Amino acid sequence: MTTGKENITKTLNAMNLRPTLPNNTRSQERNATEVAQSDYMLSQLLQNAGIGIWNFAIDADEISLCPTASAFFKNSKASVSIFRILRLILLQDARFLIKALNKACRKKGSLSADVRLITAIDENPRWLRISGKYNNDKGNEALGGTIIDISAEKAEEQRKEDYVALLNHELKSPLTTIKLYVQMALKQISLGQADQISETLDKAEMQVGVMSRMIDNFLTTSAVSNSSLQLVHEPFDMVKLIHDTVTEIGMIYPDRKFDICFSSDAIVFADREKIAQVLVNYLSNAVKYSPAKGSISVKCRTHADQVQVSVTDEGRGIAPEDQAKIFDRFYRTNPNGIKGFGLGLYLVKEIINSHKGKVWLDSVPSGGSTFHFSLPALGLK
Repeated sequence: MTTGKENITKTLNAMNLRPTLPNNTRSQERNATEVAQSDYMLSQLLQNAGIGIWNFAIDADEISLCPTASAFFKNSKASVSIFRILRLILLQDARFLIKALNKACRKKGSLSADVRLITAIDENPRWLRISGKYNNDKGNEALGGTIIDISAEKAEEQRKEDYVALLNHELKSPLTTIKLYVQMALKQISLGQADQISETLDKAEMQVGVMSRMIDNFLTTSAVSNSSLQLVHEPFDMVKLIHDTVTEIGMIYPDRKFDICFSSDAIVFADREKIAQVLVNYLSNAVKYSPAKGSISVKCRTHADQVQVSVTDEGRGIAPEDQAKIFDRFYRTNPNGIKGFGLGLYLVKEIINSHKGKVWLDSVPSGGSTFHFSLPALGLK
């Protein structure tokens, strides 16, 4: 009976992972010692990359695992019963894996199966991708290949699916509201209530603005992901842009108080629409996480060769462990029922970085938060 180490060696041979030596030196180089060294170096390389190697002899019920593969299944042995491995996998995924193994044996081909390990209820799913192919070494039929942890990849896929579902839901909400306001305006026209029509249409227009900002964020996210974000630079006054943006947000949230403080004109050379998007995301976040009728402060000042903008809220603050990840895509702190995509601050970071600027925050739990960004001031070195 072959050992687990010998089976792993056969798998490496079948996978053709060893480097091919020149013909004139092959007979000298491929002696037993150097082959063993090659196997060791290759196994170490795969282990450092987090790639496990497995080999399953078809006429036996044991599967050989390298240390990395064994660690995935919390197993300390080089060889273990395949039934023990299958019991560690969710039932529906184990059935899928068995079908893939049988098909690869029957057709003498390859296999690839994504499976989930059984974990505690409060743990995130642990996904493994088991890939391999059939090989026949002097009549000894076997399947062998690699195992990699794809939990992060699957989590990203799930976040994207959740994002699309949430986007669909969130776009329907203002669209339904717009429809109701339009119907109300039509009824007011038929009843001759001209004095109320303007207010109704203003409310409908606000909802159009909400939808527009959602779509802008979605399109900008797509452009950033595809490395195709286009910037149209022009000189403009940051203070005026702040006033315009606060006025727009203030119409949507009339119960919020916005305080603007600036020391002087602050001219920058940047994409005005994209920087407006940054301001909208900062202000919307401040509104979202601040108490009702809370005050939001917006400051702008020129410091050295930078124009710095700061938005301060009176919210619950952000825990230190969340602050380092707050600008990551899809990252959200404990939402407590607050809706969102986890994209706004990510887009802020990407837009400001594309302008060679900087983003950061100051926050303490229960003490509110201040989000900052800075851009190079125009005409200053």
